[in-house]
Amino acid sequence: MKTLNNVKSFRSFIDEMKAVADGTQMQPIRHSKTVYASEAAQEFVKKLTTTQSSIDTQPVGINITNLAEVTRLMTKENQELLRVISKDEVQSIAELAKKVHREEPNLSRTLKKLANIGVVILENGPGRTKIPRLALRSFKVDIDVMSGSVTVLSAA
Repeated sequence: MKTLNNVKSFRSFIDEMKAVADGTQMQPIRHSKTVYASEAAQEFVKKLTTTQSSIDTQPVGINITNLAEVTRLMTKENQELLRVISKDEVQSIAELAKKVHREEPNLSRTLKKLANIGVVILENGPGRTKIPRLALRSFKVDIDVMSGSVTVLSAA
């Protein structure tokens, strides 16, 4: 859904008309279409646009704004890590570290990065343990080469 940048309130339109009629303001020259709507209508469109764009482009839990960060995380070592998480029912990060032969502090940092972008969920376990779970198997992104923005289109 496209947002309109030239939306003005009815009040501003009436004030503008009065000022032109009084001679205190020159008639405005507009180069693009201006739309007039009540403040309530403007708020409704803003909410609808925000909600619609988040539904269309941001699956729940996905937080990808920098594709380079995601690319750096998708190493062969981390892909193997994600395979182990998806197949095994590991009950802690310590248990996972043993299975993938990685140091627990390094693995913990990697899992937090994967959790930040929404690929992994770190559930609370007994005590202070965290249980890693795979949140998604794949996602599709759209990259705007002019602005560099990354938009998540879908996730499975």
